[in-house]
Amino acid sequence: MFSEKIKFSSSGLTLEGILDYNEKGSSENLLILFSPHPKLGGDMMNNVLCGIAEYLAKENFFVFRFNYRGVGESEKLEPEVTLYDYWERLDSSNDYSEIFKDSFSVLENARKIVEAEKIFMAGYSFGARVLEELALKTEIKALAGISLPLGRYDFQGLAALPLKKLFVWGEKDFAAGSDEIDSFSKTVMPPKKIAIIKNQDHFFRGYEKALAEMIGRFFIVNSRQ
Repeated sequence: MFSEKIKFSSSGLTLEGILDYNEKGSSENLLILFSPHPKLGGDMMNNVLCGIAEYLAKENFFVFRFNYRGVGESEKLEPEVTLYDYWERLDSSNDYSEIFKDSFSVLENARKIVEAEKIFMAGYSFGARVLEELALKTEIKALAGISLPLGRYDFQGLAALPLKKLFVWGEKDFAAGSDEIDSFSKTVMPPKKIAIIKNQDHFFRGYEKALAEMIGRFFIVNSRQ
């Protein structure tokens, strides 16, 4: 597997990403990954994202992951403001419009780099909220949402999308109780798959390979349809 560092522009800022792919260097499938919240240490090197990227790159997918504003080498408008304070402000206002704009730049730049006909997306925790905004306005083949924090966002936009969807939680997830998961699952339009992983929590530590295989197989099957 090859991992290529990418720098791209979004609203006058430089953001960083990684493009993973195998030795063939060509594919009709592009998967974009969205990381967890930076205040919880979320970045493109997250354990869950890395597992998925490795699995699907080996299966001849282009996989693009990136760092949000202020994370790693990705710039933010006010360099003097700490990462925590910047994201605390976004959370307090519930205004992620800057981050949503970046997600569109991610897709635009990824499409310039690779010629892929089929677009797939996967979002982990807060990343599912970013994915939601992009998926509502972009034609994609299928999506996966991992550890959606249902106590923070309702995700009804994702639930209403009439495309192949996979949602996964650990049964001990602190950010989504069993009642919240049941209620959300009933609102999700088909086609859909819901998976609750026993003995796992929000972070899937030690379960990365099995989770990557589950997510990977879902995308592989849908790439052939």
